[in-house]
Amino acid sequence: MNEEDSILAALVVLPVVLCMGLMRFRRFLRNRGKHNWFLLILGNALVLAFMLSATLLVGEIYFRFIYDSTDALAYTKVCRAWFNRHWRLNDAQCRDDMAYFPETNGLRRITFFGDSFAAGHGVDLKDTFFVRIREGHPDWQIHCIAQPGAETAQEQTNLNLFVEMHYQLADVVLVYCLNDVSDLMPNRAALTNSLAEDKARQGWLFKNSYCLNFFYWRWSSAHNPWMKGYFDFIAETSSGPVWEKQKERLRKFKRTVEKNGGHLRVVTFPFLHALGPNYQYQGIHDALDKFWKEEGVPHLDLLNVYQTMKPSEVMVNRFDPHPNKKAHELAAAAIADFLK
Repeated sequence: MNEEDSILAALVVLPVVLCMGLMRFRRFLRNRGKHNWFLLILGNALVLAFMLSATLLVGEIYFRFIYDSTDALAYTKVCRAWFNRHWRLNDAQCRDDMAYFPETNGLRRITFFGDSFAAGHGVDLKDTFFVRIREGHPDWQIHCIAQPGAETAQEQTNLNLFVEMHYQLADVVLVYCLNDVSDLMPNRAALTNSLAEDKARQGWLFKNSYCLNFFYWRWSSAHNPWMKGYFDFIAETSSGPVWEKQKERLRKFKRTVEKNGGHLRVVTFPFLHALGPNYQYQGIHDALDKFWKEEGVPHLDLLNVYQTMKPSEVMVNRFDPHPNKKAHELAAAAIADFLK
């Protein structure tokens, strides 16, 4: 029996034991006749313990066997369980049910490079924008080389790797997210270490219980000071040294594509959790649009698609700002028109 099963078994047994204890305690009080404050407190404590144990059992069953969704960082057990159920890799180690090798001739090839937004974190494969585009355009060969957590440096590495494997580039679409620059954060190491400390601090019970683990990471994410400052840093990357470094990395990606026979386009996703009249990342979108125009690269900014919508309409859930099924559907329509 593994740790998860041990916790579930204990949570099944505990309310039964407490219920039996309450029944015995009730008989004891009936036979004793006289009550005092100590017995009253003890009885209430037993009732409270039973109710808490029953609630925890219901929560454990729900989060382990029923709940089926994700969170932003994929740190919770329920999110990892979602990945085990919904994430399958093909021959190119990409999330897809189509093989990318060997080459298929006769179709227009369109290859997306990106991160979890492109791969479909939080949605079924059939609901991702790239599969929707594939189904709507059977004369197009759609591939998606996307890796959760990838930033521009990793996307460059992935591009280099596929070129080395003699993958033929044609139309290449970089699916850009505003946090693709986050590996250039001056305090990136501090953020990573802080999350590692939170992970080590959770202990055996919170690590192995689906219910307790879920609420532990909700609390931890809300109170981690580095996480609170993460988006503030991103908001400042539309200018300055970080932006200059990022522009050079994007130029390198463009050069690699063109050197190997491809033509680059770019699609930018906004931060969906921040949508609204006071969207604070507009400056980044403006800087990106100006940059790609200067580079002669066609650019589709999906902020124009989502800007009138509420975050709750297009996010996976309130703990996961990745695009949901509806957001992928809207993106698929806009990107398909962009590619024509």
